[in-house]
Amino acid sequence: MHHKRLLSLIVTVVTMAGGVQTATGQTPQFLGTPTTTSPTPASVDALSGLVGARSYVLDPNDRSGVTIEVNVWGYVRSPGKYLVPGTTDLITLLSGAGGPADNARLSEVTIVRTVNEDSVLVERRIPVDVQRFIETGDRSQIPTLRRNDLVIVAGGVGSVFQNLVSVLRDVSLIASTIFLLVRAGNR
Repeated sequence: MHHKRLLSLIVTVVTMAGGVQTATGQTPQFLGTPTTTSPTPASVDALSGLVGARSYVLDPNDRSGVTIEVNVWGYVRSPGKYLVPGTTDLITLLSGAGGPADNARLSEVTIVRTVNEDSVLVERRIPVDVQRFIETGDRSQIPTLRRNDLVIVAGGVGSVFQNLVSVLRDVSLIASTIFLLVRAGNR
């Protein structure tokens, strides 16, 4: 339950941050060219994880409609904040984010969406089985994104093991370096 409240707080703060803006006040670069964003409200400053987030524009030449801001977290090649046409669906966004990472669980993609129900903002979680789409090609279960949607792509157990091995490798390298420096200093 604590994780749900934290996620809700983060979604609220990201929503409060307003439009995407680079550190120099420019609009974000084209897809594939990340820029550093700078949150504007003072309340966002406490969440230092937002500083240095990546921002992308999926198709800056699309003049067919409204551009919306969405966020992609988790196991994709280029997570971050994206400005996309209002008609963008989940598959198009994931493709624009570089596709799934190696250990992504495509059967467990979640869209977190804030909706207004009777003048009360309510957070809805929409599970999407992208793996089923890949196997069947049936787009009927692939939702169109809305402004401020948060797309979370879960990772597999293998990714946790891979991250652990990576951390242990780094710790081992640092320990070996310290040992060699101490040993060389004793000679």
